[in-house]
Amino acid sequence: MASYVIPWHPVASHGILWHSPVLRAAPTQKTNGLARCPTCTTASGVVSLLAVGVGASGRRKRRGPLCAVRDCEPLLEWLKEMPATEGLDGLRIGQSTYEAGGLGVFAAKDFAAGELVCRVPTEALLISDTKAEDAAETLAQQYLQERCRSSSRFSAYWQSLPQDEDLAPLHPFQWPKDLQCPEYVTQLLKGSLSARRVFDERLRQVTPTTSSEMLKALSLVDSRSFNITDENGEVLRALVPFIDLFNTFVPLASSGNCTWNCWFRGSLQEGTELVHCYGDFSSSELWATYGFLPLETMESPHEAPVISLPLECSNQAPSVKLQLQKMLQPRHWLDEDTLIFEIPWDVEDGLLYPTLELMASGAEDATLRQRLEVALQSNHAAEQDLLQPPEGPHRHFQVKLQHAAVQLLRNERPLLEDELARVAG
Repeated sequence: MASYVIPWHPVASHGILWHSPVLRAAPTQKTNGLARCPTCTTASGVVSLLAVGVGASGRRKRRGPLCAVRDCEPLLEWLKEMPATEGLDGLRIGQSTYEAGGLGVFAAKDFAAGELVCRVPTEALLISDTKAEDAAETLAQQYLQERCRSSSRFSAYWQSLPQDEDLAPLHPFQWPKDLQCPEYVTQLLKGSLSARRVFDERLRQVTPTTSSEMLKALSLVDSRSFNITDENGEVLRALVPFIDLFNTFVPLASSGNCTWNCWFRGSLQEGTELVHCYGDFSSSELWATYGFLPLETMESPHEAPVISLPLECSNQAPSVKLQLQKMLQPRHWLDEDTLIFEIPWDVEDGLLYPTLELMASGAEDATLRQRLEVALQSNHAAEQDLLQPPEGPHRHFQVKLQHAAVQLLRNERPLLEDELARVAG
């Protein structure tokens, strides 16, 4: 039988820590852009790659309200029928302690350091039949097929899933069809170039023939599934019953006997809600993937507003373009005449100033200050536009989208302001 690993990204990127008990993996080693958890073998021979510790979000948001707690009872009974399931009696499902948290998972007893929290067998997973870039669509199709089967082995799992209206309600796949277009994305997110790129990429999956059922299934896969790596290093996609009730994804791993293990580092008191660090996602990525975004400025340490650098601002643009192409990555090119950089990460990584030096002949501070000022002006102007009431048949839904877009701008703004202050100082 195959064993699997769920890749994840460490929450403490760039040295910034958050402050709640969370399910998180031990330190990782990255392979081909995916983070692999190192194995840790227990005395019983079970391989565990997972720990609960302290150092993630102090204020988590979810996908919105979930089903009633009673709807999860058939799921728990189904899982307990599987011989490899362990630890579910030590956990309980209840209303989350986090604002708009829906349901959450809580410790029903005290756990000692290193004690097993729970184990969910691989036979409970719905795993995609294909790998890599096609996995999400394939898993969505498998989900729809299984839902249509009256004798599906996942019927208890279906009862635990949120209703359509509660599933990632602001996810772009849940928008009305006539809003799922580049024109509306540009209008809604014109103050954030990074968000426009994220949403444009996401909505490329939507075609005029994509059914509403398929869009809902894709939203479910997007917001609740896991990327897993099999024993051959292939990346697959899976829905993991019960574990997806934790406040968003939990990094897990299976052992050689095909079970999914939750372990923790440090003691855990009864009544503690187990929440998960999202990884290094910006507000726009959280919105486009999970259907929500942080509601407090600077809640996420992974914001990445983007500034653009038109090549025509350089008198030597034709001669330096070849050097820039060799020096920069594809992600830095908006088009053949415009460069883009994330703030502050491209400054800290040392890529921005060499670029500005090539483009501006030594006036790099002045050029950077100018581009930051332009980005801030666009940010403020876009917020004022978004405060105007929308018109049209979807105006009530658009109000929600505009509120989210305003919050996104406010989440990105402090990074632009801080970088501008640093350059100007």
